[in-house]
Amino acid sequence: MTSIPPLKPQNPDSPSHISGVGKKPRGADTMRYLLGSWSVMVFGELVHQLTNSVGLILDPSALRQAAADAARNRGQEVSDMMLTMSTYTSIAIMTLFQLLIMVLLAFALRAVARGQKWADAARRLLTVFSIFFVIRTLLVVIAPAAVAGATQLPVGFTAVLGVVQIIIGVAAACGLIYASRKEIHEALSHDTKKDG
Repeated sequence: MTSIPPLKPQNPDSPSHISGVGKKPRGADTMRYLLGSWSVMVFGELVHQLTNSVGLILDPSALRQAAADAARNRGQEVSDMMLTMSTYTSIAIMTLFQLLIMVLLAFALRAVARGQKWADAARRLLTVFSIFFVIRTLLVVIAPAAVAGATQLPVGFTAVLGVVQIIIGVAAACGLIYASRKEIHEALSHDTKKDG
């Protein structure tokens, strides 16, 4: 009986024939997908927050009305200039606070990617924000008018914000799925033990 020769000649020096070389560490693909999902989530949220801040600067009527109502409820007379200043100051403070949160999420993502000492805590932090983004996306889909709020901005602007929020929510859901995998928990706990 004749044997059929192999289609490809076997190369004993190829990485697949050398033990331990050419093999991916366990969970490497899952970690790559997790980092990709969370990167889209963090970058998308940064775009969303900046776009939202631009929208508030272009149409601050809702914030002006809230400030005027608050002053009226206290029985205070507030000038138009004071209302304008307080509105834009609150937009600036809110934008700064949102950017600080985005910086924290970026550092957490970096800690997970590099397997730093606090990588497991960073994974938990990103998981909590992922849950929030998924819930927010469900609200965008179920009750878009409630999420959009009262604004005089063009419908296209609000639609773009909604699309960005949906992309963030899908990336967050993927991140939740990958973050719950056993190999991710093992990889991050091993990295933490090595660093500690």
